[in-house]
Amino acid sequence: MIGHDLLSCTSSLGIFSFEYEGRNVYLIDTPGFDDTNRTDIETLKAISYYLSVSYANRVNISGIVYPHRISDNRMSGASKKNLTTFESLCGDGTYSNVVIATTMWNPAERHDFLHNEQQLLSEASFFGDICSQGARHFRYAENGGGIAEREQCAMAIISHLIDVSRLSPVVLQIQFELVDEKRAVDDTE
Repeated sequence: MIGHDLLSCTSSLGIFSFEYEGRNVYLIDTPGFDDTNRTDIETLKAISYYLSVSYANRVNISGIVYPHRISDNRMSGASKKNLTTFESLCGDGTYSNVVIATTMWNPAERHDFLHNEQQLLSEASFFGDICSQGARHFRYAENGGGIAEREQCAMAIISHLIDVSRLSPVVLQIQFELVDEKRAVDDTE
């Protein structure tokens, strides 16, 4: 879910399921970093716990969607820190199962947003590095975000991740470190 309020929308982990092309699909909505109501450490522990339990029970992750507001006029320190944490959580070799979804498109500001997008996707310290390693970019609701457009964009992302996961489900770095190496969250990358 993408919120439009000043307070964070997702306060706890939510699981939503539906059937798509004969497959059961489960979407996991997690609190984001830089949350209004919890620290980044609390958020990391909640996400890590879920990911480690699912992995220990042989529930594979097909992919991860990383939303980023295209309307941000710069990559803030908090945004950069969140991206670095995300990269550590995923680990090398997993980015083909990652989607970067740029959100908050506004047709009136399209020219500026296209410039932002180009820089975000080409700059190695932003999304350029993970895109060069297989992450895919989608514009989420780039024409203003009517309900039909949002649904169509979401289904395109889900379809892509299902296709990618058929080749190889992903084991995230955090899952490997917590379950296989039996590390504590504080001792992970």
